[in-house]
Amino acid sequence: MATESDEEKILVLEEGLAKRTEWVKVLSDAKDAMEEAQQAEQDDEEIVIDDDVEGEHSEEDQQAESDAMVGDVAKLFQKAVRDGNVKVMLDFMNALSKTPGTLTKILNHRDSVGATALHWCAFYGTEAHIALAKVFVKVPGIDLRLEDNHNQSACITACMKGHHEMLDLFLNSAKGLKCDPMKTSAEGLHCAHYAARQDNVRLMQVIQPLLTSENVDVYANASLTATPLYFATENSSEDIIKILLEAGASSAEGKRLEDGTVQSCKEKAQLDLMKQIALVKMLGGKTSEARSEL
Repeated sequence: MATESDEEKILVLEEGLAKRTEWVKVLSDAKDAMEEAQQAEQDDEEIVIDDDVEGEHSEEDQQAESDAMVGDVAKLFQKAVRDGNVKVMLDFMNALSKTPGTLTKILNHRDSVGATALHWCAFYGTEAHIALAKVFVKVPGIDLRLEDNHNQSACITACMKGHHEMLDLFLNSAKGLKCDPMKTSAEGLHCAHYAARQDNVRLMQVIQPLLTSENVDVYANASLTATPLYFATENSSEDIIKILLEAGASSAEGKRLEDGTVQSCKEKAQLDLMKQIALVKMLGGKTSEARSEL
């Protein structure tokens, strides 16, 4: 005899299966509707319509109805993406296998915050989301350049969250239009800033081939008016500092202060070293060797 706990688990499972069935049915209905719309368009081409205005109006209505249906399906689709439900996603995609154009529209659909399915994959970055993204980026017509309401692409989202595997997937495996991790976000930050701030060597290594003397010394906006090398200097990130210097970063650049002057990366490092020397002295250690390096 099942215990109360077992019955509760069974109920939850049944509810989940029912919702999954609902999602698949909605997508199947969307697929059928799109196929019917395509067939109707082909049939209309064989019919002579005297009233051009009426014909145009009919096409507009049909397109609006189709877009609304795609939007409704996309909402359910993105909910499953956020949940990282790989099995449900495969059912979704199988249901739309004969209408790849519809699948592309759903994947490129921007929700209320402007995010696409790949934005959400980049945001969460779990193994399940990486698995989903590996499938999504292979879909013809996928557009990774799409930006959310904060003017951030899926690449920048992956950088912000420190998900180097996801970014590597976007840059090296996507078949469609790719995003640019070196394009600055609304904060004026590109991926090198995020990698340096996070002391994320793996992330910096992913974008290393994209670093140039033109983009490596870009200053961030607002209160974060600093270069990637300055952030790396703050974190004493030796590996990242080496990568940035090899890409042409200047130690003479750094952080813009409130008085309009610039504290260079070299000055920052020297100041930090002096603080360390003072601390060593307080603790009774030897400072002669450290002083000689200043």
